[in-house]
This record gives sequence, C-alpha cells and structure tokens, in this order.
Amino acid sequence: MRSQIKRSESPGQALQRVCRHHLVKASACIGRSGHPNAVHEVRKELKKLRAIFRLSRGGLRRGEYQKAAEVLRLAAKPLAAWRDARVTRRALETLAGSRTRRFPQIRSALRTACQQAGRQFKELDYAAVTKLLLEEAGERLDDAKLKRVGWADVRKCLEKSYAQGRDAYLLAMRLPAPDHLHGWRKRVKDLWYQLDFLCPTWPDRTKAMLESLKKLGNELGDDHDLVLLQNFAREQRASGEETQALDRLIEARRQVYDTNARQLGSQLYHQMPESVCAQVEQDWKAWCSAATVAVG
Repeated sequence: MRSQIKRSESPGQALQRVCRHHLVKASACIGRSGHPNAVHEVRKELKKLRAIFRLSRGGLRRGEYQKAAEVLRLAAKPLAAWRDARVTRRALETLAGSRTRRFPQIRSALRTACQQAGRQFKELDYAAVTKLLLEEAGERLDDAKLKRVGWADVRKCLEKSYAQGRDAYLLAMRLPAPDHLHGWRKRVKDLWYQLDFLCPTWPDRTKAMLESLKKLGNELGDDHDLVLLQNFAREQRASGEETQALDRLIEARRQVYDTNARQLGSQLYHQMPESVCAQVEQDWKAWCSAATVAVG
C-alpha cells in the first residue's frame, strides 16, 4: 500500500506521499549504481513517479507542474544509454535462447556496446548527475502544492491519459511503425501506473483492466526491445547470413507481439474516455462510501 492511495487520505495527500515514496526509492537505487540492475530500478521508479505525478496537473499552477515534470524527465535521461545496451543484449538471449551461438559477431558487438555504455556511465559520473537532479526534483515536489489536488483534478487527468492512450492505439493500428508502437507503450504504462495507484482494492472489472494494461505494456516493451536489437544488428558489419537469420527470428516474434497487442488494445480502448472515467469515478465513490460506513 505504500505506493497506492489509502482510504484515510485525500487524493492530494496520497499524491504527495506516493511521489515522495518513489523519489526516495529512486535515490536509494542510484546510490548503488555500480550494479547495472540498480540503473534499471531507478528508471522504473522514475517512470512510476512521473505517471502518478501527471494526475496532479489539473490541480497545480502551470509553472509548479512544468518545473517538477521537466526535472524528473532530465533525471531519467543519463540512464537511457546503459539501459538500452543491456536490454538489447538481453533481447538476443531471450529471442535466440540456446541458438545465440549462431550469431557470434552480433553477440560480440553487443557485449562491447554494453561494456562501453557502462564505462561511459561511470567515467562521466552520470550517477552523481542523476542524484543531483533527484534532489532538485524533491525540492520541486515540495514546492508544488500537491495536497490541494482533489478528485475532480485527478479524474480530468485520468480522462486525458486514457484519451491519449486511445489515440496512440488508433495511430499504431493504422500505421504500426516502431515509433508509434513505442509511443503507445508509454501511454499504456502511464495509465497502468495511475490506475494501480488509484485502485488498490477496487472491483474485479478494474483489476481485470489493470492486468490487461500490464500485459499489453509488457508485450509492447518486448517488441520495442526487439526493434532496438534489429537496428543494432543492421548497423554492425556482421555477415549478411547472420543478420538475415536474426531478422527472420525477430520478424516472426514481432508478429506474435503484434497479434497480442491488437487483441488487448481492442479490449482496452473500445470505450470513450468519458465512459471509462465515469466507471472509475463510480468505483471511487463506492470505495470512499465503504470507508465511511466502516468508520460509522
């Protein structure tokens, strides 16, 4: 429950507490950034924080929100290269399994890229840069009057979040370019983190939506990792036979991801934003009423 709203809290109180929770976790992880997994954990905490913080946008002054959001965006930026190198290497291992030996030149290039990205991260002291930006983000979040954010503000932002995801879904279905799929994935994960924050013990229909969003986000994420791998392999001077064999594997797996994503997307985004948020609001009021009855 540390990263979810409590019945005893207003939306603004929960936003303040949970944003601080994710910021503290990100700061703790960057403190052990010598381990590659820690970098991944920092990025994950920042993604959750940024998604949940977006729910406050309607209740804050424009400058308050934009300054904090920009610092949070910048804090994640130094972590991207090392993370991308590692997930690209892992994508090959996951895709090919025991057949990775068929791709010796690409494997070697991936190993070198990971080492170079890790070395650059340490030599340029990106951990210190991120730590300073996280400290500034904490100050920005303290300055923002999150406690004044109410349910009406949250609902407005949630409606916008679903609408952006729906627009991204329709674009990706019409023009399934990697950039469009990646953009859709970002909106899916935003909504997933936001509903997870808002719906700790709500009805089964909401839980089912959360599970579908989680699965869809993972499918789109795995697809994006394969695109990174494919682009990397094509940039290397590997043998044509090796590159072509990898391309065939990637395209076959991406077809599976595409089928799954289309099916999940049609289930999740067939409603209009107003209808979805009306359902969430109904659940919200029932949840709050249950707390009132329990106290009474």
